[in-house]
Amino acid sequence: MGLIKDFKEFRKKKKQEEFLASLGLTMEDLPLLKEAVRLVKCQGQPVNEEKPVVASTGEHKEEKPNQKMTPEEFIEQFAGEVEEFYPYGRSVN
Repeated sequence: MGLIKDFKEFRKKKKQEEFLASLGLTMEDLPLLKEAVRLVKCQGQPVNEEKPVVASTGEHKEEKPNQKMTPEEFIEQFAGEVEEFYPYGRSVN
């Protein structure tokens, strides 16, 4: 099984090399290809990596305090969903 997988990967790599050669590129250029395509799509304009700044409306979101649940509260929260996990009632052991 390992030989078949290795052969498929080898064949895939050879096809990739042939395709890149038809474009005048080598395998060393492959990591830069994504950046080159992005530059061409943006028509040579430099792409701003930073996210655009959104004007603030003056309202600040209040951060929620870190509310930790006790084990009893956690169990109580999901107590009504017991039938979902045990459709015929509680498991019999």
